[in-house]
Amino acid sequence: MVRAGRLMGPPGDPLVEAALRVAVSAVDLAAADRFDRELRAARWEAERTGSSAPLPLFVHRWRTYIAAHGLPCRS
Repeated sequence: MVRAGRLMGPPGDPLVEAALRVAVSAVDLAAADRFDRELRAARWEAERTGSSAPLPLFVHRWRTYIAAHGLPCRS
């Protein structure tokens, strides 16, 4: 089980991105492709605008995804 709360660090940090990628792949292998596409888009947007804002949003979105899909349902 992967806990999203343990994936802390500054957005844009390669270690954070790698940890998120591993966690996403563990939760849903098909989502890993979408993760990579969205990461490239967030980096491109950050470079294009000169703002790092897209990166924290990206990290938050995928931490939320892991938290929602990675934790088993309690019935």
